[in-house]
Amino acid sequence: MKRWLARYAGTLVLAAALALPACSSQKLPAEQAIASLQDSLEATRAEAARYDPQKLAAVDQALRSLRTSLAGGDYAGVLAQAPGLSSAIAALAGEVKLKADAVNAALGATWAGLAASVPAALDTVQRRIDTLQQRHALPQDADLKAAIAAWDQAKGAFAAGNMQEAVTVAGAAMSQIQALAARLKVALPVAAAAAP
Repeated sequence: MKRWLARYAGTLVLAAALALPACSSQKLPAEQAIASLQDSLEATRAEAARYDPQKLAAVDQALRSLRTSLAGGDYAGVLAQAPGLSSAIAALAGEVKLKADAVNAALGATWAGLAASVPAALDTVQRRIDTLQQRHALPQDADLKAAIAAWDQAKGAFAAGNMQEAVTVAGAAMSQIQALAARLKVALPVAAAAAP
């Protein structure tokens, strides 16, 4: 019995000795895999947080789980699961790009409408202001300064590539113009009257 126990203990020591180099040889690839996954996720994190925060949270959880496996020395487990997580990150990035493209297309169409209607509305209201000034009938505080400043800010945002801000600020400018047009009893061009 003692011989069997001695052989069994010797076999365990040998197995452990053989497994140790195998584990340590997988440590670096496992660490590299996690670093690569982290880099891939960070490349899409901001957009994913905006367009699909639930899937981002699931991918983050899976990455944390892999880090826990790495810390526990399960290098083979990390290497086995890394390709699946890489595919999940790639799928998330693809879905986020599609959503971002759709939003940007909608914003682009809205901007195109505002870019055509705001200048026409500004011109129409300014002509009415000029006419009322000549007649000395212009109501107090009836000017386009705030609307013009907002429109200039919107154009600046558009030039800087911030489509969301450009559309939001241009919409605010158009609202100011529409309110002043109603106050001055002037009809705006059809596109300007219908703009947001």
